[in-house]
Amino acid sequence: PVNLPMYRRYRGRPRPPAHYALGWLPRWAALAAGALALANAALRPAVLAGLAKRLGGIDARRPLPRFAPVTFRQWFGRRPARGGSPVLLWVDTFTDHFTPEVGQAAVRVLEAAGYSVQVTGRPVCCGLTWISTGQLDAARRQLRRTLRALDPALRAGTPIVGLEPSCTAVLRGDITELLPDDPRAA
Repeated sequence: PVNLPMYRRYRGRPRPPAHYALGWLPRWAALAAGALALANAALRPAVLAGLAKRLGGIDARRPLPRFAPVTFRQWFGRRPARGGSPVLLWVDTFTDHFTPEVGQAAVRVLEAAGYSVQVTGRPVCCGLTWISTGQLDAARRQLRRTLRALDPALRAGTPIVGLEPSCTAVLRGDITELLPDDPRAA
C-alpha cells in the first residue's frame, strides 16, 4: 500500500518533474484558488498546456482538469448553517478545487437526512499524491496536519463522511502504516 520502493529510490535526491507537479497538486491547487480564472487561462494555450502535461507526466491526449470558478469551501462558507446531528464532511482537494458540485450534492443529501454538515476549519488532505509519488515524509507531515484538524470530530465521536474513495482508503489503511504511533490514526 505505501510506496516504499519509490521513497527509498528518491530519498534525498532530486525527483522527476512529475513528482513535483502531481505530487504537490494540493499545494498548487491552493495557490490557484486565489486566482482561479487566471490559472485556467494560463493553462488554456496549447503550448502552455503541453508544457504542463509534459512536466506533470500527463498523457498529451488527455485534457487538463479545469479549476472550478468557486471552490467548495468558498461555496460552503457563504451558506447558512443548518440544524441537526453533526457530521463532518471530508472535503478532499479534488472536490474542493475541481468538482465542488460533488460536495454540494453531498451537503444536500446529508442535510435532507437531518444532519448538520460541518467541514474542518482548514483544508485537509489525505496525502495520496505524495504517497503515490513516494514522498512519504511529506505525506506524514500532511497526515499529521489532517489528524490535528480532525481531532475535535474524532474526540466528539462525530461521523466523518468522505467523498473520494482513494482518499478514504488512505484514511482507512495507509495512515496507520505511515503514523503507527499516533492513536488517532486508528
